[in-house]
Parts: sequence; structure tokens; C-alpha cells
Amino acid sequence: MATLSERNRQWAKNAPVLILSIAMDNFNHNGQPNRSAMYDTGAASLSLSLQATALGLSVHQMAGFVPIRPARLLTCRTIDGRWRCWLSVTRPVLTCSMTVSRTPNGPHVPGPR
Repeated sequence: MATLSERNRQWAKNAPVLILSIAMDNFNHNGQPNRSAMYDTGAASLSLSLQATALGLSVHQMAGFVPIRPARLLTCRTIDGRWRCWLSVTRPVLTCSMTVSRTPNGPHVPGPR
């Protein structure tokens, strides 16, 4: 969480799951440029968000962060890619049979669509 902006730390501080989305600039198997890296990473984040919502979870995607080398922050091998966003996954707060997601400024009730 040290890389997140102060406002995003408020979103993430109580989240049981934090996910770092990374776009791989080159393919692992041949080292060639991956032209669809950004598209693929965005599609994966969207798919994860949709599935989490279908399971009754809440996902907040956060782009406010300082990208540092993942190996310095995470216990994993060095990753040749660009950080795209952090995602926090939580259980939404339930009030009066209505799903309410918690924001740093209080509850946020989604409007009708």
C-alpha cells in the first residue's frame, strides 16, 4: 500500500484482497513485443470486476499510485511489465436490503440505471 495515493489508501486499508494489474510489454516465451498488452490487461481487470460483482463482491480500481519495481514491494520474481492499476476487492456493506459500497467520504449508493 505504500505506493498508493493517500485517497486510495483509504479504499484499500480494510480490503482483504489487493490485486496489482501489470501489463507485460513482451511475451515470456519469445521476448517479442506484446502489442495488445494494455488491451489484454484492461479486459482482464474488467472481467475480474464483473465476476466479483456477480458473486456479490465490490471492486474498486485505483490508478493513483507510484510505480516502483514490483520485486522491491512484492515477494516475487522481477516482472518485465508496467503497473496499470491496483484493485481492491471487498464485501459491500448491506443496509436495508440495498447494496452500498463504502467510499472514503461515507456510503455511496449507486443510482438507478
